[in-house]
Amino acid sequence: MRISVLIGIFLVVLTTACSEQQNPIINSWKVSKFDVNESIDNVVSNDLNTISSLKEGYLRFYPDQKLVVWQNDLGYAVNRWEYSAKNEYFVLSGPTFPQGLCLKEIKKEGTQAKFRVVDAKNQEEGIDVYLAIVPMYEFEDTDLLHPSRNQWRIKPTQAETKAQLKKRVVEMVTFLIDYFELTDKKEQPYFETAILQSPFRFYSGGIGIANVNSLPKAWENTFYDANDAAEAHKILIGAFDKDTEYPSNLKKHTDGYLKILKTVKFNLE
Repeated sequence: MRISVLIGIFLVVLTTACSEQQNPIINSWKVSKFDVNESIDNVVSNDLNTISSLKEGYLRFYPDQKLVVWQNDLGYAVNRWEYSAKNEYFVLSGPTFPQGLCLKEIKKEGTQAKFRVVDAKNQEEGIDVYLAIVPMYEFEDTDLLHPSRNQWRIKPTQAETKAQLKKRVVEMVTFLIDYFELTDKKEQPYFETAILQSPFRFYSGGIGIANVNSLPKAWENTFYDANDAAEAHKILIGAFDKDTEYPSNLKKHTDGYLKILKTVKFNLE
């Protein structure tokens, strides 16, 4: 009897794990566009504002029901998702969705999908969202949106020690290295600066760091306050070896960035 029970439990766990892995929502989706049906009186302004703010952003769904949102203006946030089998819609909640957001799949073809915003009673709100599977920040076994690579972005709830600040800086520099290595592997002919959320400045023939008085807000917001951001800036400047020779005759500027960033990380560690 005990063996039968154990086997039964194992099969339930295995079935659950397989169903999660096979759930088509588990992917990286880009919010390509949205439509509003003005003839429907049930349009909820809060949901419309949330959807419009996500335009051109990314929703990365994970099997453990974590939902990462990345959008240039909103920044990075870890949320939650769950599927309501009864109502046949996905429920999104967390920092990006403080009041919750329900999305019902209407149509899916290949890498394109159309979802409709509904309320808790499964009533249509007159808002359609179009998503496309775009693994922009993924390649092979690398996933730059995963929470494990982005803890440095999460604003702490209290001031941090110098050791904690240094750890945050190291993780940020590591992310930059991983990002540029990813663009190289994908042979991507361009790179973004918003996703890097750092004080580094990138030029056609070099790399620098912003002055403490002109630090980007996006980077300052990863710290408890401006004082911690300034202290982290000191730590970063101290590891920036100005004597390191920037490579010349490069085919790609990212090769030079990588050399300097790896030197900075070496000095930090």
